[in-house]
Amino acid sequence: MLERPAVAAVYDVVALSRDRVLMRSSTESKIVHQPFWGAVLPVADGTSTADEIVDQLEATVPLAHTYYALMCLEREKILVEAPAAQDPAELHSVVMTGDYLDPALAELARCATDDRPFIPIRISGDSIWLGPVIRSGGGEVWAALLHRLRRNLYDVSKRVFFPPSEGALKTAGCWIPRIVECGQPALWTGMAGDSTPRIHSFLPSMNATVRERLENAMSPITGLVPVVERLTQDPVFVYQALEFHPASATAGKGLDEESALLSCVAEVAERQSMMWTGREPVRRAAYRDVAEDAMHPSALAHWSLRQRASAGIQELPPNREIDWVEAHALGENRVRYLPAALCFHGHPDAPLMGLSADSNGCAAGPSWEEAVTRGFLELVERDAFAIWWYNRIPRSAFPQQEVDAVPAACRIRDHLRQIGGALTILDVTTDLGIPVAVAITTGPDGIPRDIGFGAAFDRATAIHRAALEAGQLIATPQRRVWEWLRTAFQLDPAYLRALPPSPQAEPRFHTVLEAAAELEILVVDLTRKDIGIPVARVVSPTLRPPWARLGTGRLYDVPVRCGWLARPRTEDELNPIPFIL
Repeated sequence: MLERPAVAAVYDVVALSRDRVLMRSSTESKIVHQPFWGAVLPVADGTSTADEIVDQLEATVPLAHTYYALMCLEREKILVEAPAAQDPAELHSVVMTGDYLDPALAELARCATDDRPFIPIRISGDSIWLGPVIRSGGGEVWAALLHRLRRNLYDVSKRVFFPPSEGALKTAGCWIPRIVECGQPALWTGMAGDSTPRIHSFLPSMNATVRERLENAMSPITGLVPVVERLTQDPVFVYQALEFHPASATAGKGLDEESALLSCVAEVAERQSMMWTGREPVRRAAYRDVAEDAMHPSALAHWSLRQRASAGIQELPPNREIDWVEAHALGENRVRYLPAALCFHGHPDAPLMGLSADSNGCAAGPSWEEAVTRGFLELVERDAFAIWWYNRIPRSAFPQQEVDAVPAACRIRDHLRQIGGALTILDVTTDLGIPVAVAITTGPDGIPRDIGFGAAFDRATAIHRAALEAGQLIATPQRRVWEWLRTAFQLDPAYLRALPPSPQAEPRFHTVLEAAAELEILVVDLTRKDIGIPVARVVSPTLRPPWARLGTGRLYDVPVRCGWLARPRTEDELNPIPFIL
């Protein structure tokens, strides 16, 4: 049995009653129901021996029950041996500061060693900031912390400091052994007398799951997501994340609160991973020097000759040096190069390209393989949408029994029925055979109001994704979407209405690697070490983006190949209403 039991530093414990305890860690919170744990844990603070704890509780808890509770808590590693009593300052220097952004702290972090670590502390009145422990190599850890602090500056830097209270100093001293034992780089915050400080992670733990990293990304001080709020839950849950540098809002949706919240954080991780910082590995070269392995910007733009002339878009001179990013060619043991300006938002080469980086084909996922799959399916989805939308080809609806088997579609359909509206889900699958759905909602007047798209290797998931996207627009109405769809409907309503269901085609591909055998698929790894969420940019020069890029290729060829049109449309015959989302 432990000599001096103490609660492990990874836990915060709140006794709710004699037999109920709230256990909180950096990864979860749960209420535990165990006999007498609520009585034993508050006094197991490392200052008393096991026998002394038994004596303290003798009046309320039978001796045998106390010993048994101590044994169980030790077995569950909730109680550990208390460290030998010593002044933490003997092991770690404590650096008091009025501002974590003080350049002097960065210099201290750069010079820190394993023999001379330090812990920064900021106390303003009763407010406490403590940590992280800075050891050898601490300059990089400190830089990562400062990056997050500056991004969230509007929320955390008040620039008004008050003398520390005696209670705050005492509380900070009690936290120091716990932050030392924790080991993971993190900032701890709280108020004087608070025994359960909040832990703000800013570097992902390699032992944490992607789900845990997403959950840990929410913090007003060090979080990738400083502010997150629920916008609505009807007909689907929608969460919005707000960022300050640059000012932006990102949303995520789901059928339940948890999936919507995680979707929102994943969207932020995806967006942040696409931002150019200047630290990305690139190759500076002219196209003529890398032509054998590089993808020319024109091959990815899909502008028509008339569009180029009208907009004054020039070809990239073959001798003009630009940044190139390595891309892996799926299905080939080969490295290709893509223009960095088409992979990262804010890259300075963008004006030379005639277009800039967008989110088409970018996706975050719980694994690298899943991120690649999601990115590829987004390309397939947008390609099918473009072919359907710009050619204005009426398509069949998915059979009603398939739609009825998808909970997201049922929830949105039932919501619309209450207000006299309806949901139609078109099957716009192309020659690729990968199911693609377009969900269109209409109001009581029969005019389209919202739209959503989805692609997957199975039809039910494609329907689910399209319905969920449409549900997000229902939950967060956007007048410009209504006006866009109304204008398109008034110009030509036929393709926005469903034909009767037709026999479904056999899918040609069931995985990304199968598709790579026929399509050129390039993948760039956008995963950031300081975020820790796998993010991929998937590029296929064959597939079309959803925007009005009217150059030759699948936009004209597929409708004829599939028998939807007798001849290709001319550029003048294409839908004049461009995609706006």
